[in-house]
Amino acid sequence: MSQVSVVNSARSIRQIVLAIAFGSICAVASLYHWSVGPALLLAACVAVAAISQPMATWRVAVVVILLGTSYARPPFGSLLAWGILTVFLFGAWMERFAEGLAWQWGSRGLWLAILLWFGWIVAATYHSLYPPESAKEIERLGLSFVTLLIYLNWVTTGRQLRQMIRWWEAVAVVIAGMGLLETAAQRFGLSWFHLIGPYPSNLDQLGPSFATLIPLSVALRLRGTVAARPASFLAVAILAGGVWATASRASCLAALVGSLVVLWHARPAWRRTITLSLVGLAIMGLLAAQLKYHSLSTAVHHHLSGRDRVWTAALKATGEAPWLGIGPGCWAGWFGRHYVSADFLLEDLKGNTFVLAPTLLGGEAHSLFLTKAAEGGWPSMLGLLAILAAWFVGVRSAWRQIPRGAPQALVVGSWATMSGLVVLGLFEDGPIIGKARGQEILLVWLVAALPFLVARMARQTGQDVGRA
Repeated sequence: MSQVSVVNSARSIRQIVLAIAFGSICAVASLYHWSVGPALLLAACVAVAAISQPMATWRVAVVVILLGTSYARPPFGSLLAWGILTVFLFGAWMERFAEGLAWQWGSRGLWLAILLWFGWIVAATYHSLYPPESAKEIERLGLSFVTLLIYLNWVTTGRQLRQMIRWWEAVAVVIAGMGLLETAAQRFGLSWFHLIGPYPSNLDQLGPSFATLIPLSVALRLRGTVAARPASFLAVAILAGGVWATASRASCLAALVGSLVVLWHARPAWRRTITLSLVGLAIMGLLAAQLKYHSLSTAVHHHLSGRDRVWTAALKATGEAPWLGIGPGCWAGWFGRHYVSADFLLEDLKGNTFVLAPTLLGGEAHSLFLTKAAEGGWPSMLGLLAILAAWFVGVRSAWRQIPRGAPQALVVGSWATMSGLVVLGLFEDGPIIGKARGQEILLVWLVAALPFLVARMARQTGQDVGRA
């Protein structure tokens, strides 16, 4: 056996051993409701697959996460998706570590902000109300940042990047289409539609995924990287219908804001029209609210669906521990301890009263920023805002590094998507760094890595990164 073969065999064995070892740790941490044997076996298989066929493993992870979120029972779906995602990412991490390759960081200012914020979150566990929950939250947050680092180093070619986006879009379009058929079947009483099934039972959980993908898809079509034929917008229309079918107003708003940011960049002549349209829609919405609900305050209260009361509770929690908070991941426990169903007595449009139990609110503060303020104090919320600001500054710097003539659609799409997700974070606990579920980690952080990947590829090779 040649010396090269021996070295390659030793390297492969080292990769497999490292992947299985870290996969086992991830199995215990992420699949803690499973029996130890099946969890370790699944972790070992996924980790070995991740270092041998990373792209195929990534595609399987996308399918499992989106299908598991929309079809499976929430506990099984989330556990399976979380486990596969975790082990896949650490398999890719160990591959990079075993090869001894240099790491790409994208923006040093961004990572400085991340390290400072993460350090503060770890310090906030000192006063945690529920230490086990804080430990799991620390793992989820750490995994989110590991995901960004892996994307910055694993994705090396424009072809690979295009394949990933196309796959994500294709899987999301199929699920959104099934959700639209289900909505049509329920609304129009078309029972024969169920012969096509099965239909997603938890489509509302995919609102953030659709809202993340829509601005990116619009950017790829409007900035010349995908032929802007009417048929090419069919996928965007299906995704928009999927967001509508989720009945998530926050996700719809995020998709709309992201799409408008794309239009602002792609069609400079439309900027005045876009601004006037936004102002007109806002005025019409307020007038319609007054006419329908008799008073603006009543309309706002109705559409917030109890969020205003939960936000007040989050401010109360922050006031109790303004510096270190109640502990990472402890909001649901604190909320359940201090509030009961009677505290959420609401009134519908006909004057009938009903109780919105805290469990129906999902144990969330329904605001990413208020949740982080409650769990880590005001410095935690400010640190999160600093991370977002550092990311936008890094994207602006990456934009300037792209040579003239290189396609910038992916950068525009990423900028627009993150802008929409910031708006979504005002009304939901995520998805940027909130719930840190499978779909948020695997997909949102890919979007966050796009500008830095495009800038590096264009700078190194001048390749047409976004060209279809």
